[in-house]
Amino acid sequence: MLPSPLLCSPHRCCALVAADSEEEEGDHYKDMVERDERRWKRADKNGDGKLDKDEFTDFLHPEEAEHMRELVVQVSAHRGRH
Repeated sequence: MLPSPLLCSPHRCCALVAADSEEEEGDHYKDMVERDERRWKRADKNGDGKLDKDEFTDFLHPEEAEHMRELVVQVSAHRGRH
């Protein structure tokens, strides 16, 4: 069970995901952190800088949350250009 509210920052969550990879440095990692920061801010409905259980679910699965869909489209469009 997740603590409520989640005190992880978007950078720390991204770092946890990247910890098993060789990409903790460089442009790919920087892009991943920036993407996750945007997603974190969008998921944080009440703007307190922390994510509760529902907000964290939206962060992990943005395609399933109505208020996150525009961000999903932007990320998909960006990936299509690269």
